[in-house]
Amino acid sequence: MLRAFFVSVMFAMPGDVVAQDVAVTSLSGSVNEHFDTTARVAGSRLVSVRLGTARGLAFDPSNVQVVRPVSLAGVCVRSISRDGLYWMRTYYGVEATASGKRLLIEPFTSSLDQILRSYGEGEIAIVAFSSVDASCLDQSPLVLPVLVPEGAPDRIEVLLNSGSRRISAGLDGGEQVVCVTPQNIERIVFDSICTLAVVLSDRPTQRVLQVAMDDGLTVVREDYKIFLPAHQ
Repeated sequence: MLRAFFVSVMFAMPGDVVAQDVAVTSLSGSVNEHFDTTARVAGSRLVSVRLGTARGLAFDPSNVQVVRPVSLAGVCVRSISRDGLYWMRTYYGVEATASGKRLLIEPFTSSLDQILRSYGEGEIAIVAFSSVDASCLDQSPLVLPVLVPEGAPDRIEVLLNSGSRRISAGLDGGEQVVCVTPQNIERIVFDSICTLAVVLSDRPTQRVLQVAMDDGLTVVREDYKIFLPAHQ
């Protein structure tokens, strides 16, 4: 369901990003990224999952963080710009002895820093998932939401490529919300935004994001496992 072209969160944090509770990824080789003149489309329905609400600031490739489970050997990251011109898919290692509840994706880019900074933080869709497979072909991965810097972690934003279907989403079988179509932007990469209120527990939890897609004739349902941090 979430294959090689998969990537989606960022958290409130003051000052220095390399803080005591932030682990850092390792990388063999260079980031697999491209910036093209021809737009691409997302390779999966799930385009991004982030914890917190994007505020329209400039995207900062030096401060991309995701929620980190205690046991995490590696993470696959996929990113695509709203206009489909930039895309990235890279596998990062995580040291077994590294501590930290958050994981800093470093480096996020090898040579396209200035191009990425020209986008708003909500214009770079990112999806990340735990993996032991460097080819990122895991069949049922655990999604690690991107953390919105200094954002209140009281909601999850999910970006989906619905194929013009009516979309609704919910957590753990609870009440589903109807997703909205973004206005006044190109709908090349994603065409639905689902915003779900969430209350973090006193310990990290694994939740199930349930997505229903209705084309008027049939309803297709997909489930995604999502890892959420404890509240602070």
